[in-house]
Amino acid sequence: MTDIERMILERGRDLIRAAKRYAPGVAERINNAVFEMCMKDPHTKKQLFRFIDVLPNLKTDALMTQHLQEYLWNEKIQVPLSGLAKLASWLTPNPTARVVRMASGAMAKSFIPGASVEKAYKAIIQSGHKFTIDILGEKTTSETDAGTYMDAYLHALDYLSSEYGEGAVDEHGNPQINLSIKVSALYSRFDPLNTENSSSHVRNRLREIFRKAMEVGAAINIDVEHRQYKDLTYDIFKGLLEEDEFRTYGYAGIVVQAYLKDSETTLMNLINWTKRQKRSISIRLVKGAYWDHEVMLAQQNHWDIPVFTEKWETDANFEELTRILLKNAKYTHAAIATHNIRSLVHALVLKDKLGVDDAHFELQFLCGMANEIKKALIEQKVPFRVYTPVGELIPGMGYFVRRLLENSSNESFIRAFDTTADPAELLRMPEGNIKAQKGESVVEKNLGYMGQGKSPEEADTLFENFISCDFSTAVNRSRMSAALDDLEVMDSGLYINGEWIETTKRIESTNPSNRSEVLGKVGKAEKREVLHALESARKAYDSWKRVSARERAGYLEKAAVLMGERVYDLSALMVKEAGKNWREAYVDTAEAIDFLNFYAAEMKKLGDPVKTQELLGEDNFLSYRPKGVVAVISPWNFPLAILTGMTSAAIVTGNTTVIKPASESPLIAAELVQIFAEVGLPKGVLNYVPGSGAEVGNLLVESPLVDMIAFTGSRKVGLSIYEKMSRVKPGQKNLKTAIVELGGKNGLIVDSTADIDEAIPALLYSAFGYQGQKCSACSRVIVLNRIYDAFVAKLLESTRSLIQGDTSIPGVDVGPVISKRAYDTILGYIEKGKADGGKVLYEGSHQDTPGNYLAPTIIEVESENILAKEEIFGPVLSVLRVNDFSSAIAVLNSTDYALTGGLFSRTPSHIKQFIAEAGVGNRYINRGITGAVVERQPFGGFKMSGAGSKAGSTDYLKAFMYPITTTENTGRKGHIPGLDEFAR
Repeated sequence: MTDIERMILERGRDLIRAAKRYAPGVAERINNAVFEMCMKDPHTKKQLFRFIDVLPNLKTDALMTQHLQEYLWNEKIQVPLSGLAKLASWLTPNPTARVVRMASGAMAKSFIPGASVEKAYKAIIQSGHKFTIDILGEKTTSETDAGTYMDAYLHALDYLSSEYGEGAVDEHGNPQINLSIKVSALYSRFDPLNTENSSSHVRNRLREIFRKAMEVGAAINIDVEHRQYKDLTYDIFKGLLEEDEFRTYGYAGIVVQAYLKDSETTLMNLINWTKRQKRSISIRLVKGAYWDHEVMLAQQNHWDIPVFTEKWETDANFEELTRILLKNAKYTHAAIATHNIRSLVHALVLKDKLGVDDAHFELQFLCGMANEIKKALIEQKVPFRVYTPVGELIPGMGYFVRRLLENSSNESFIRAFDTTADPAELLRMPEGNIKAQKGESVVEKNLGYMGQGKSPEEADTLFENFISCDFSTAVNRSRMSAALDDLEVMDSGLYINGEWIETTKRIESTNPSNRSEVLGKVGKAEKREVLHALESARKAYDSWKRVSARERAGYLEKAAVLMGERVYDLSALMVKEAGKNWREAYVDTAEAIDFLNFYAAEMKKLGDPVKTQELLGEDNFLSYRPKGVVAVISPWNFPLAILTGMTSAAIVTGNTTVIKPASESPLIAAELVQIFAEVGLPKGVLNYVPGSGAEVGNLLVESPLVDMIAFTGSRKVGLSIYEKMSRVKPGQKNLKTAIVELGGKNGLIVDSTADIDEAIPALLYSAFGYQGQKCSACSRVIVLNRIYDAFVAKLLESTRSLIQGDTSIPGVDVGPVISKRAYDTILGYIEKGKADGGKVLYEGSHQDTPGNYLAPTIIEVESENILAKEEIFGPVLSVLRVNDFSSAIAVLNSTDYALTGGLFSRTPSHIKQFIAEAGVGNRYINRGITGAVVERQPFGGFKMSGAGSKAGSTDYLKAFMYPITTTENTGRKGHIPGLDEFAR
């Protein structure tokens, strides 16, 4: 044992003995009892925390009783809680609701001592602790909210300075007044993609706060939140302090999160920056509060996990960062924020060993946590500060639940301190088991990273979604920017029978953000070229259908590799040609890659005959054969993803194709064709004939050489395809089939128990993402009457904060609609909606030059208004008020369409009812209703939205093939193969 370890053990034992002398109060004992139940039973923990999450919205005793019963009256719930729920059902009038409200309020108050700074100040004075005030609330959704948060910080500084006096300092010369700020609360469109705009807005507001802090002699600490905000937050902090006005301000601080794998680099960069600037800053060292979120986000997006996945790793890193921080005490004020006995004692021992003065050091604790340790530290005259949140419970619920999760974690050191008798175990050096030290993370293994535990056969058909783009990373932003800069005017012909063919007539593609910008031209097919393409496809089919499924899949996999290498180039082209913002364009390309890889993997599974039953004397197999020539008619709104999905599904199942892309987006379609040409797809398997729908589309639909049609587009055209293909033409060999994906009139229900702060951003993205030009877009929001006014008020303020403009500019929320014709059509719908009795709640400024800039529009309507019934395909949102949840479901189901629908609710019975009764193909609960991911959320609807097919599923491939049953009699001359084994 080293000298340091002996000192840690000795000092730690003293601290533990001192802390154990302080018995917890009544509130703490209640809290501990709840945490103990949660540790014993994960289901109880889940249900209890969900109940606590919705609790602030339960304004009446009846609602409280209902939710208490729905969440906690269950045979799986720990007895004390289930008993309370049962009691609530027996008593009328019901005192249980009031008891629960008081108990939960007391629990919350232990972590959040006041709804206002004035109330929190009284609690601070009573405790006698030093503090840092945190105004509760994280990322805001409107500029009104962001301004309110700034005003709250300024008010806190004014109020606290009036109580303490300006320039008040403690015994070590540090400011008495100390505020902690989350920069995401200061700008509603705070986004690492939009670094320049975000930095400008946040710094403008921070300047006012810093000026006030300098005036009253207060310290300001900047909290670091999610990992994606980290780099931008540090840049804002350093940029502000480099301004002449703040160069001499000596009480600024920022957080470093030890659970991040790159935190040592971050800390050293900060320290080196302070040396160059010849200044000192405060650095609050924390473990990190968003571990669950970071792991979830990484897994969903197929990113490397940015945080340590073993607790001992974070603890060990925390100690190393503590050592670095204390060795640089000349340049920093070290604020060591931890409740871990080992971590804080390690810091105290190092402080003494390195001779760090109390003026440059303090411990920090969260309000309501580690109270016994705080009391013991007062005895030992160790400087510490309490992180003190201030605010109402609803905006503070995220913070409150994180504290509950921390306390109830089986790995929490607070829990260990309460339950472990052996101090040596609490003070043990952080180290993992042998597997962990070899780099094998249990978390990563359980999440299925890199196909762990798969057999060779399973690995061959393994599908993983293409990695999402993390635009918080500067290198990714640079790649996208460079791809946009490198775009050149394109020129392309038709592609028929493996050759590029030039035509006299051309289709010109322009930028919807600036119609005067010509992006390129492609050939325009006429009847002769279309017939040539069909004949080539028919001829190629005879050989292509004999190619093995595995070989056909190989072409898709090669195409996916090429597309992945060109992901930024393809996305940049979509930004220009389709008017998509950076994220929407990248997601479109990623989805196209997913279709290629997923359909390749699935076809490998479907390629071999499957025995239907084990039967003596007879073999029965089910297999699939392709249908023939498939006409693919694709839309402009997902110009790469949908075209790739339909085309690759047809090709991999053994069909040949003739594709007609939308005239608004022919260039991106030509890029897909080029990729298939480069991977060596045989002649005639893929033919590309851009042209008018009236001419080329009708020729394809009515041709006797076409066996199947894959179409995505409008209801009107889809129905005409059904009508035309039903007429059998001379020479036609097969009854034509079709996959048609049509429109939607999608709705999102906002229940009275919805988390409005989560519902609003999801609704804005679902309604106005890509200007509402998605078949899945939300065009109706159905709001329960009890929260209608508050919800709509917040919705309107948040909509005003959206950024509209040219989508080549990073961070733009709303770009142009696809064409001037679409612009005029949508405006016409808005006028019809007004004439039909609609009340305009918000209508931005429309501008048809230089691009097709139609602003978001929100109109309150009745369910019979044209805006509530017909698909508009633009940034127009109808708002409908309903009295009860059953009425909301009825309104959701009242249109001709059945594509997507959503619900925001924290009422279990309503969620269950929605799942049972919502008549849509894709249901989404407590999230947005767009953005289906291949395999994860197979996509498609019914009624007038389509025929029920699901893109991104195995079933989708089967629609391109005929199922074939083969039966062979194997019992010949009395010999029954397998009978001997059967008899045994």
